[in-house]
Amino acid sequence: MKLLGLFCLVGLAAASISSRGGLGSEGSIFNWDSGKTYVFKYKSRQVTGFPGLATEYSGLGLECNVNLAVQSTTKFSLSVKECSYVRISDKLHSTGTDDSKNWRFIELPTFSTVPEEFARYLEIPTVFNIERETGEFKSLTVSGDEPEWCINYKKALVSLVQTKIQDSRSAVETNRIESGKETNTFWRVKEESVDGVCEVMYQLNEIPAYMIKDLPRVAESEHNSRILDSMCQEDGSFYELVKTKDVNSCEKRSSFSYYKPGHFRCPTGNCDGMWSRSSITRYIACGEVSNLKVVSIQNEGELYQNLMGINTENILTGTRQVMKLTEVKSGAQIQEPSNPIVLKSLLYSYKLKNKLVPNGDESEINEIRGELTNEKWAAIAKTLPRNVMVTGGDDLKNDRPVKEIKEQIKKLIIELIEKDLFSYENVAEKQITMKTLNLARGFSLLTKEDIESVYEELKSHFGSEHTKKETLKNVFFDTLLMAGLEHNVMVVKKYIRNGEISKVQSASLLMSMPHYIITPTHKVLEEIYELVTSSEIKEKSYVYNHAVMSFTVLLEKACVADNRKTSYPTFVMGEFCHPDSDIVVNKWIPFLQKELRDSSSLEKKNMIIVTLGLLSHRNVLPILVPVIEGTAQGTPLNRFLAIYSLANAGRRNPNLAIPIVFAVFSNRAERTETRIAAFNTLMKLNPPMAILHKIAASTWSESDKEVLKVVFTAIYSLKEQRELEPMRTTSMSMQRKAAVVFPMMKAVKGVFPTSATLYTSDYLKDLNIGFQGVYSWTSSKDSILPSELYTKMVYMLDRYQFTPLQIGARFKGVETIVEELLKVVVGSGVSSVSGGEGVYGQLRESLSAEWKHVIEQLRIKSREGSNVESVLYMNIMESAPIFMSLEATSSEMIREKIAGFLENPSTLRQKLEGQTEINYQRIFDLSPTEMMIPSDMGFPIVIEVHMPITFSLRGKMEVSWTSMVPSVSMNVRTLYAAQYTGWVGTICPFTKEFVATGTEEHSVINLPFDFTIELNPTEQKLNIRAKILSNVDQLDLLHFHVRPFVVHQKNWDLTPMTLSSNMKVIKSDTKETMIKKNFGDHFGLDLTSVLKTESPFTDKRSLFQTLRMFNYNPLNLLRFSWANTALDVNEMPSLRRHEYKLQYRPSQSQTREIEISVATGFATKSEQSGGAIQYHALKNQEGGAHFPYTIRDVSEESVHPRRQQQVRQILGQMEVESGAAITLRTTISFKGSRTHVINYILNLAGGAKGLQQKWSINLEGKDSNKFCMNGMVHLPNVPMWKVKEVRANSWDYTFKNTIGYGQDCTQSQVKIEGSAKVSEEQKEWSRESPEGKQLKRMEERNGDLAELSDLAQQVKVQASTLDTINYRIEFENVSNKVVSFNNWSIQVLKGIWWPYLKSVSPTSGQVGGSHSFTERVVVKLSPKTKTFDLKIVRDNEEVKFENVRVPYPFNYFFTSSVYQGEMGLGVKAVTGQSNECRLNKDWLKTFNKKTMKIPHFHDECFRLLSADCSHMKRWGVMVRSLGKTPESGNELKMFIKKSEIILTPSSGYSSYSKNIKVTIDGSEVTLNKQKTKTIVGKSTGQTIGTVMLRSDNTIVFKSVLFAVKFDGQMVDLEILPVFKNRVCGLCGTGSEQLKDALVGPQECIYSKPEVFAASYRVQSGSQSCKPLPQEIERELSREDQECAKYEVIPTKVGRSFEALAGDCTSHRHEIIEKSHEICLSQVPLTQCGAQCRPASEDALLKKQIGFTCMPKNRMAYHYVQKIHNQQVLSELKTLPTSFSLDKRMPRTCVPVHDF
Repeated sequence: MKLLGLFCLVGLAAASISSRGGLGSEGSIFNWDSGKTYVFKYKSRQVTGFPGLATEYSGLGLECNVNLAVQSTTKFSLSVKECSYVRISDKLHSTGTDDSKNWRFIELPTFSTVPEEFARYLEIPTVFNIERETGEFKSLTVSGDEPEWCINYKKALVSLVQTKIQDSRSAVETNRIESGKETNTFWRVKEESVDGVCEVMYQLNEIPAYMIKDLPRVAESEHNSRILDSMCQEDGSFYELVKTKDVNSCEKRSSFSYYKPGHFRCPTGNCDGMWSRSSITRYIACGEVSNLKVVSIQNEGELYQNLMGINTENILTGTRQVMKLTEVKSGAQIQEPSNPIVLKSLLYSYKLKNKLVPNGDESEINEIRGELTNEKWAAIAKTLPRNVMVTGGDDLKNDRPVKEIKEQIKKLIIELIEKDLFSYENVAEKQITMKTLNLARGFSLLTKEDIESVYEELKSHFGSEHTKKETLKNVFFDTLLMAGLEHNVMVVKKYIRNGEISKVQSASLLMSMPHYIITPTHKVLEEIYELVTSSEIKEKSYVYNHAVMSFTVLLEKACVADNRKTSYPTFVMGEFCHPDSDIVVNKWIPFLQKELRDSSSLEKKNMIIVTLGLLSHRNVLPILVPVIEGTAQGTPLNRFLAIYSLANAGRRNPNLAIPIVFAVFSNRAERTETRIAAFNTLMKLNPPMAILHKIAASTWSESDKEVLKVVFTAIYSLKEQRELEPMRTTSMSMQRKAAVVFPMMKAVKGVFPTSATLYTSDYLKDLNIGFQGVYSWTSSKDSILPSELYTKMVYMLDRYQFTPLQIGARFKGVETIVEELLKVVVGSGVSSVSGGEGVYGQLRESLSAEWKHVIEQLRIKSREGSNVESVLYMNIMESAPIFMSLEATSSEMIREKIAGFLENPSTLRQKLEGQTEINYQRIFDLSPTEMMIPSDMGFPIVIEVHMPITFSLRGKMEVSWTSMVPSVSMNVRTLYAAQYTGWVGTICPFTKEFVATGTEEHSVINLPFDFTIELNPTEQKLNIRAKILSNVDQLDLLHFHVRPFVVHQKNWDLTPMTLSSNMKVIKSDTKETMIKKNFGDHFGLDLTSVLKTESPFTDKRSLFQTLRMFNYNPLNLLRFSWANTALDVNEMPSLRRHEYKLQYRPSQSQTREIEISVATGFATKSEQSGGAIQYHALKNQEGGAHFPYTIRDVSEESVHPRRQQQVRQILGQMEVESGAAITLRTTISFKGSRTHVINYILNLAGGAKGLQQKWSINLEGKDSNKFCMNGMVHLPNVPMWKVKEVRANSWDYTFKNTIGYGQDCTQSQVKIEGSAKVSEEQKEWSRESPEGKQLKRMEERNGDLAELSDLAQQVKVQASTLDTINYRIEFENVSNKVVSFNNWSIQVLKGIWWPYLKSVSPTSGQVGGSHSFTERVVVKLSPKTKTFDLKIVRDNEEVKFENVRVPYPFNYFFTSSVYQGEMGLGVKAVTGQSNECRLNKDWLKTFNKKTMKIPHFHDECFRLLSADCSHMKRWGVMVRSLGKTPESGNELKMFIKKSEIILTPSSGYSSYSKNIKVTIDGSEVTLNKQKTKTIVGKSTGQTIGTVMLRSDNTIVFKSVLFAVKFDGQMVDLEILPVFKNRVCGLCGTGSEQLKDALVGPQECIYSKPEVFAASYRVQSGSQSCKPLPQEIERELSREDQECAKYEVIPTKVGRSFEALAGDCTSHRHEIIEKSHEICLSQVPLTQCGAQCRPASEDALLKKQIGFTCMPKNRMAYHYVQKIHNQQVLSELKTLPTSFSLDKRMPRTCVPVHDF
């Protein structure tokens, strides 16, 4: 029964509404009596200001009488009479009440009567009709004579009167009307108003009579009270109807929006802290619910915006309208307006060519746009927000405004060229960058013919002045393109094609086009397409590359990108382009495909592949897939670039791209760099968790070390990133995924891996900004140095995200270049043999006879270097891509390109010598942003944000050569001006002005110097001279200011608003402070530092607060330099006035020239020189064709006496056996009427004495005071082989360092002395750790073989990790500053580490201000937990910290082991890369970490352990067994060029008596333990290396090429990383690839170790050598003939892609996600598959598709999942239609390969 009653109530309610036609009379909620005229007193204001800063506002106020005549319940007439206005642009004062400072109630200035010429427009009646059932607006009749602003103002008034309800059927179907008493009090509807069609919520509330006079002040006067009493005397009931607009749920918008670069991570409505808009209208009525009579209407709207993108004072635009009923007149004669125009929309309208076109009406916009294309496109330019403020909404009705604009443009350009860019005084006040913005405004209002005439007139003005004419081109065309409209592009196109614009500037303009074009219409795109594909562009490859890539970026942004409808003004001008546009699918993509297929140039193919990657269109995928698969003929670099191109191309289709990329990554037959590229691309595509699980699991079986490093560092760094929850970025899901999979991964060692991908991020909470970055580098198999580099930085300013810079580089084949250069250098003396073979033949003549015989016997094939691949990619502000590549397939090409200059240096001299004029100017707007939002008053709210930059470099450069010494003289004037400015304003039609409030941040760098650079090699001096200008009185070298302002300015005036006489700086309540300091007098320079600020804080605390806002990271200060503003009273960023200047007065300065001279000296000390110190100097080399200088050793002090004395003195004082020292003598001379000279001498030295390493740094200043740092560290004996020896060793490092200051560095000293060691606990941990226990079990099974395992290495690291550091700091006679800094440092530690502070205990001593005291520091590291304990014992206290966590990224390499091998070469500890090979008995662990047994090792034959297998064959190492058992020992033979070193166990050799004989070039050498001996070649007299006999009788040999440890049995060989993949032998190739483990001398891959070992067996060299078994010999011969080679097999992904892409035509429901609901198309839409495209644009069918919306709940997401699974949901047809949209669908789809 209850349920039946509920249905009855609902039915009755619906019937009641239907019968009444609404809550009130028919056609409206309120009861408007027919035949009567309602007179309202109207007051309104629209103000803009920074309420958090001051009460300065700009805007407009109106007071009028509004007459509303009612002919019937559906037809009304509205007119506005007796109006007065006020233009606001000043500081406003309060009325004295508590809320008086609020913009709503602040006093406005005195009103003035609206002039008659405008009043007559307001009085013209406007007739409008509303729907009978719903009260919805139906039509509007206005006069064609009314100006644009008047029509929109009246539309806003109609919107105020409009009140809408739902019809009964719709209400019941959508359950919007509830049962019971609430039926008539709350409802939601879609309602049209001047700013869009949005959802509006109505709430009807009954209010007591006593509250009526306060809500909303409807009875402020006696007159209002009378009308209130007369209307409501019969019924005392009062009601308030509240209408609230939801701007987040608008179906249509009439706003103008254009911004570059980036995108907003929020819907098109409100956007959190970026902007927030609200609109509330309150109606006060009396009577019964069915007969309400309105007595007052009040509307309030607010728009808060964050102009600067940081957490500062927001700018507010507030609109308030109040209509109070004052009189009801009988009679309502409605007059039709003259020249009537009927409008069907309340949307904001533009008056174009006598037509009124509402925003968002795509059909009318397209019609007007088509008409204007062939006439004057400039007419539509008035819709641009920048021009709304200039024109005031007026049309270009006559030539007068055009002539004025042309003259102003010419005046501005002449000022810039003749004064601003050529003058250096008051640069900041000239507002150069603002002038360039206004030039762009002017150009956008002119026609193509007008622009061309202006250019020709300016050319005539400058006549024959070449420099100024070139400057004119730079300034004119840069600012012209900034205008961004169709006719602007046409002019640029014309002058590019006729050659007027230079090649460099053409490339720059084409590169900037995607950044500036505001209206990418069909004609614009076709015109640019014609330009890009023209012969004039194709002939210039440099320009062509920029043109192709830039046009692709433009198509991506205008046609494909998700945010194209908001980043371009589609609401005003309609959609310009879409993914299926003909220009995209039938012209441009086929053009790129044809260029890729037909081009014979490798560089061009690379460019096309990268260009395809810029377009995230589905049709790009089937073009890239064949390149990735290798079916399209190409190079490995093509495949590499194609994989990276999938990162963007597959972004919109991840379900297609991710399986392809993952397949490539998983294929271990691919190249290293290819797999790493696939992994990095995969991470960009945000793969599902299942993919990451597979990757983590694969690390345990990964054989490619470089791939493993990249995967590990990427996941590790990603998991460590901060949760940027306020930024709500998509990568946060990646962060959480990485944190889940990381524990499943195999770890990688190394502080700085040779290959890595690192993610980084930071969030500055106080500024509400952040960034995310990625850094990636990859080493190839041929080099430890990175061959690929990539970095990308993404800035997030609240909800706005953009990428300022993206850089990628790849360079391979360095070894090839080096070898080619070597050919040139060595080949100059080869005459008998031509070409490279002659060169290498000469090199081989320098080898010993036996080593040459070994090379010939083994037939060692030289390892060829990689082909040269050079790639550079850069993208600036997401719109300016730059790509260059060089791919050389032969060494001859390298020889032609690089070596030519070395063969004939005179050609280089001819190219560089002479005078070159420098005249370069670039003008760029980094952030062009323009928006217009109609206010509730109907006036435009214009928003602009710009970041213009002007750079000018002018002068001359002259290169002259005196003998062989180049001298460079530059007369250069540098000017850099940058501005970050934004403003919000509107028009004041009654004064023909615009009014605005804004802020500007201006930076200027001004360097008016003439530079001269001279280099004197024989004197080893560099001189730099800077001549200072003297013809100016004062200039600002640096200038920075932040300045908020209000301004009003006349229409058609192109004067920058910041230079307007009506501009007023907004002053905060804080008094301005000025800090002025003069300095530089000591150097003869009159410099003044001036700080003016309204910040209440200018002390040191404010500096630390600023650093805190940037998370104490100096890099953040550079990243977000514009955010370094003043502080407010809460110590938060503020836009209040802030200015800093560094002023220079040349006329008052005595110095006219500054000269800097740097002289160097270098000396060494070695055993070879007999302990003498040798000074090395350059001297002229007579007849040297390639190198004009050679190095000579000087013993006497006759070359550079003072420098020789310095280096010899410092080396002599160090008491080292070997070492080196360098001195840098810097002289700074200030020349003028008073010369001042400053000398600095810096001496750096380092050396060794036994196990001691020593260093010395001395700095001598101008006042003879010195700064000295002398220190040493004593290294322990490092055990060589066994884990037991490592554990038993005393790992005790003692160190000492003394820092001194004074005339002899003894007046004040800080002495640090202590030790670092491995504790017994740490050694015990190496036994009890899981690795230690596992090693023990392995030793029990395999004996000594376990020493070769990775486990043994890990345990050695554990047993040698330093975990105890104890040192003492002694301060002697230090200054107060040192004492204070020491105390401050301790206090800072206590503050930062207070969670770890265990105790602070007082001690008996007292500091008491003493300048001499001692402190002791004990550090206990815990490698297991990555924490440490710290104890500081001072004279007066003992401070203890426990379990201090090591933060990221330091925890990545905490802690490091000191066990890196005796010969570690410093590389392994840093990179984790160890090219180390070890032989233990007959077991070998190769460079590639593969352990294998050498068959038949004890046949007493030599085997090549490792050798230089490049063309030069510089060295080789062979080993043989001396008997049938390992106990007999091994013999080691090493070749270095012509020298031969043999290490042979003596006759009494045993494991207990390891005596080894050392023979150098046939002579036995006697060694002393722990003493290093330098080895000199007998035939060459050159140093070969050093040899040392350790205390355990182990021989350690080191050369610059390799190092060997040998104890008679075990051999440890380590090579330099430069030989990576350039060596051969049993130890492998050094590439760290397991697949390269069995590669023979001729690069053949053998099937088994027996054959592989035989391939490196040397039959000669030993009389006792046994013959090779015949079976092995036959097998070796057979495999040598077959010679299997390693081959890269590209991953076959074509078939997989075809399967994933599906059918050519598909049907799928569309999903539109809104803020609170999800909308689904009721019928599936026809779509082309990934491999197909629409046959043509004519084949697109336009249909109206209904959408049904539902709340974001489980059911909605259930439907979404079904749609993702390609299911058709027929039940959606039965759900109510929420709205309908026009959708384009293809009639026919054809395959992409049919292009």
